[in-house]
Amino acid sequence: MRYGSRSRRKGGAGWALWGTGALMLTAGSMTHASQISITAQDFLEFGNLNGIVVEDGQMRVGDRATTFPIMWVANAGEASVSKIDTKTGQELARYWTFFPDQAQTSAWSGPAPSRTAVDSRGNVYVANRHFDNRKPSVMKVLNQDAVDHADDGQLNTSVNVSGEGPIDPDTEMMPLEDTNSTGQVDPEDLRDDRIRWHVTVGNERDLGRSLCIDNADNIWLGMYNGRTYYQLDGDTGELLQGPIETGSHTPYGCLVDGDGMLWSASHTSNLGQLDTNTGEWVATHSHSDSNYGIAVGEDYVFPSNQSSNAGPFLRFNKKTEEFDIPVDDNNMAVTGIALTPNGNLVVGGGVGGITKYTQDGELVWEAPGQEGTGAVRGVVVDSEGDIWAIHLGDHKISKFSGEDGDPLGVFPAGASPYTYSDATGLGTRQLGNLRGVARVVVDGQENRLMLPASVQAQGGDELAWSTSCVAFDEDDIPEGASTTYRARAANTIGQLEFQDFQEIQINGAMPEGFAGRYVELEVQLTGNEENVSERFLGFAMVTEGGDCEQVLAQALGDAVADDSGSGSSSSSSGCSVYATGSSRLDPVLPFLVLAALVGMGLSRWRANV
Repeated sequence: MRYGSRSRRKGGAGWALWGTGALMLTAGSMTHASQISITAQDFLEFGNLNGIVVEDGQMRVGDRATTFPIMWVANAGEASVSKIDTKTGQELARYWTFFPDQAQTSAWSGPAPSRTAVDSRGNVYVANRHFDNRKPSVMKVLNQDAVDHADDGQLNTSVNVSGEGPIDPDTEMMPLEDTNSTGQVDPEDLRDDRIRWHVTVGNERDLGRSLCIDNADNIWLGMYNGRTYYQLDGDTGELLQGPIETGSHTPYGCLVDGDGMLWSASHTSNLGQLDTNTGEWVATHSHSDSNYGIAVGEDYVFPSNQSSNAGPFLRFNKKTEEFDIPVDDNNMAVTGIALTPNGNLVVGGGVGGITKYTQDGELVWEAPGQEGTGAVRGVVVDSEGDIWAIHLGDHKISKFSGEDGDPLGVFPAGASPYTYSDATGLGTRQLGNLRGVARVVVDGQENRLMLPASVQAQGGDELAWSTSCVAFDEDDIPEGASTTYRARAANTIGQLEFQDFQEIQINGAMPEGFAGRYVELEVQLTGNEENVSERFLGFAMVTEGGDCEQVLAQALGDAVADDSGSGSSSSSSGCSVYATGSSRLDPVLPFLVLAALVGMGLSRWRANV
């Protein structure tokens, strides 16, 4: 049966229902098969949203680029990476990037991690440069998920137990030891369950000094000495292609724009260009200064200018392929540079403090360094648009208001924090089409949504899920937009984060063996070139014998009834039923809801049968 859609008429009240078919729900019409139903409002009230907006019962991508309120800072002097809460400055966790007993205490010796890249789900990739003549390496640390390395069903990971101060490496970090004496981090060496993988790349002495992420969430590692780039699979760390020769260019930091073009700083007098769509080196663009950090916009590339007698940044026009220096009154060597959400540039360098300019070089504000801080190595923009300065020599990080440069505090970091790359992921998220991710957990035994902070771990019957279906607004399907649905299942809440997500194919059965009492659904919305996405309405899943379309029709019908005031809740959706822990397996709908559902059709249905 094909149904029409629910849509709010402009200027009208409540929800209007129409379509080609009629649907009647009664107490006896529902099957006893297990079921899950999730509406857009349920994601808002019970889920974890990033870059997503829920309004009028629909879920869409947000109006501006954002990222998770997390910053990943590589500590070059101790071979670790810190996870920082950008709202509070608190260090949440710290992870070894190489064996600590084999790491030197200098930012330019041993593994010396520095470059970071953050994907659309908040996971970080950190590169060890390896000044010790070893092969460079890349490590992936998960933001929300985990791998059960010990196979003990427990989450073993670094955590700030006290919630105050920096991480104590002796008591609040999982150890990393060379258990098989190979001199490199192997899978069997990993003990922190947030570390997904650790791989070596390239050749000895290559010196991995450039790291960025492309539009498919795959990783590009550039070798300064090797003068090559390699592409790695973001999920597995597997080598996809490379080495790609860069000629005279020495990769020193990179970003990939919305067209898939990788722009590479050099620490010398040229800018590199690689097409990630084809894997071909495009060009080496020469200039007369020395670049260091890099920011990328829609029309321009902005390498920071390390020449202290020139402007703070260069500007490269992508169309004309010409350089200019918009600001000529700078007297410092700039290392860190980043693009803000409103298109301005923030820079920092040898004299400390942060300066904000327009892309045309007009001064917006200038903020001196905060007490106890010196030279700035990196400049990072967080999810709220505030600015972070990385102070390598002071072992600290500091925060400034993105609006006016007001000082917002100084916080401890690990030894020699070196990050000047895209440490929050915002630099990447601002390039290309806007993207948002939403997750929510449901108890399939009771069809009850779970709060993100839930620690319940009760078991139950393992449920084998057979069919899923999705509804979205057929009246608003923008060309070029896309939506990806993924899910994972486990029989306890505690086991859920150890499971891998599986993509749900539209018009297909659930993946073979997909089973568990608890299900976590992820919806990733990607806008088109105008940054308009599809509008998600609801999702349902049933075990064998269930009617997926009927379950979803009822869930959306409950939302309509509550929104119009006809139901038992004053909420804008039916999810107040979940909040009480009540089941929706054998509902008896009020008479008014039944009347409203006659003649109903749900806009464009996409069902997996």
